[in-house]
Amino acid sequence: MPSVIISLVTTVWLLCPGVTFGVGSKEPSAVDTVGMAMTVLEAHVAQPNWLKLSQVYAEKTKNLPPGLIQTFLVQSRTDNTLWRIISVWESRAALEDMRRTTETPGGVLIFRAAGAEPKLSVYSVNQQARH
Repeated sequence: MPSVIISLVTTVWLLCPGVTFGVGSKEPSAVDTVGMAMTVLEAHVAQPNWLKLSQVYAEKTKNLPPGLIQTFLVQSRTDNTLWRIISVWESRAALEDMRRTTETPGGVLIFRAAGAEPKLSVYSVNQQARH
């Protein structure tokens, strides 16, 4: 579990826009992110379905829902059948709006198209930093 938390903190650090730096600074700066949310959908996908997963992800992410800042399809380096869709939302309200107005969220449909049923985790983003 600690590696998942480290991975998520690193992901938030790398994903979130809006960080400013002092002139000549080589160190990342932390920024308050009150209200932002991050979702992580996770599922094991059989190797024959990896191409389908990537194709459906590319298609479904051409038009992102309002409030979705950024999304990533990632594959574990230690268990190559483990895939995640990590998404950063501008606010918890934007995430809730999508969930209220969508019968089945796009990320769930992406995994289902690849023959997998994902597990959802939702996080509040407390801080972000970025080079």
